[in-house]
Amino acid sequence: MDVDYNAAKKYLGKEHYYGELVRKFFLFGGVVMLVSLPFFSESIPASPTFSLLSVVAISLAAGLINPLMRSAVLFNILVSVAALVIFEYQTMRLYTEVSLGGEWTFFVINQVLALNFFFATYYGAKSARGFFLKSKFVSP
Repeated sequence: MDVDYNAAKKYLGKEHYYGELVRKFFLFGGVVMLVSLPFFSESIPASPTFSLLSVVAISLAAGLINPLMRSAVLFNILVSVAALVIFEYQTMRLYTEVSLGGEWTFFVINQVLALNFFFATYYGAKSARGFFLKSKFVSP
């Protein structure tokens, strides 16, 4: 498969590539997860190992963002959708506890992470749409 790198460089400034923005959302989400993990490890329904591996997966997804690779863009969408579902599910579960006088901090962190990955999903999907609308970098 031949790749036209000059065309790809021009594409970076075009309207349908949001990889840099998605990378920032992923890095923000990973940092929030990593910083809050020691404080809320008892409240997280997953094991600490799974939580750490999730942070690693998000940081890998951020590092793999590349305007030349459709697979990396699709991988980022899968990661952001999974994170969105997990954090929003956790937020909905915690809402009952919070409304009964429970801890607000963990609830807010999960809601912020869900919103963060919502936007990562949106901009990742816009980047993927750009790949499917314009596939002129790869010659058959």
